[in-house]
Amino acid sequence: MDSKQIFEAKFQNADVLKATGVSLGTLQTWLNRGLIKPSSDLTPGTGQRRMYSAADVLRVALMAELVGFGLKPSAAAFVLDIVERESGVRTSPNNARPKWMFISRNGVGRVVSYSMKDKIEDVWPAWNSQVTGSCLVVPVGAIEATVFGSLEAR
Repeated sequence: MDSKQIFEAKFQNADVLKATGVSLGTLQTWLNRGLIKPSSDLTPGTGQRRMYSAADVLRVALMAELVGFGLKPSAAAFVLDIVERESGVRTSPNNARPKWMFISRNGVGRVVSYSMKDKIEDVWPAWNSQVTGSCLVVPVGAIEATVFGSLEAR
């Protein structure tokens, strides 16, 4: 899927549910709480169906992954907001997208980082040397490949 297609709003609720495995109730709750914002909601009240871009669907899948690891939905959305903002993936479609996301706790709070490198072996030693406690490693690239593959197959 090329950079331009990733931000094109062309997927409906059924596509999101199929690609992510999230239930309609969960998706609706996250939408109502503002944790997920479909691309078509940029112009609300037009009487049109809610439409999602592939990037929106990936965010839903990553939210589900983080919630599955024990983060509250609001914390998962906060982490994704940080990664999206710092990596520039939402504002500059041609930017490389993160392949790995790391979340750990230190004495102050959560530490969030990401890497654009394909192989965990190229990233983990440097990150692991900074971690004092447990660390959550999210394979963003693999999740992206699964989600985008599902969307392209529809």
